Amino acid sequence: MESSSHANRASGADAQAALAQAEEARQEIAQDLRLPPGYSLLTGLGSVALVYGIALGNSDWRFGPLAFVLGLVIQLTLASVAVRRFRTLNGAWVGGLSGYGSTWPVIVAVLLVLVPCIVAATWLVVAGHPVLSLLVALCALPLTIALDRWWMHRFRHGA
Repeated sequence: MESSSHANRASGADAQAALAQAEEARQEIAQDLRLPPGYSLLTGLGSVALVYGIALGNSDWRFGPLAFVLGLVIQLTLASVAVRRFRTLNGAWVGGLSGYGSTWPVIVAVLLVLVPCIVAATWLVVAGHPVLSLLVALCALPLTIALDRWWMHRFRHGA
């Protein structure tokens, strides 16, 4: 029995050492990660397309549903290109909503940026001001760029 207990303590210490090594490796990798040129522009333009597509989709414009689908397709396409560029530059894949302690803060931050833009853009389209709605949707561009940089800082520094 004693040897079994001793073996468990030893394997527990080994596990702790392995976890410490893994965290150290994660920190080294995180420090080397970079956003590729144009990454934030792609994600920002995707956000603009999504916001305006949702706004038009909620209007009574007969092509509203098509605009919604198109906005979603543009968002997904631009995000895919951005992720591919990130992988090519860094040789690694990092989940945008995952990472060291960042899932909920990132989700909340994205919602705090996109939901007000969507609501305001939708309200303006429904009120008959599609150009003003587009201008509000364009606000998602610099806000998404700021979110990208905040996420990268958060990922690098472990929360």
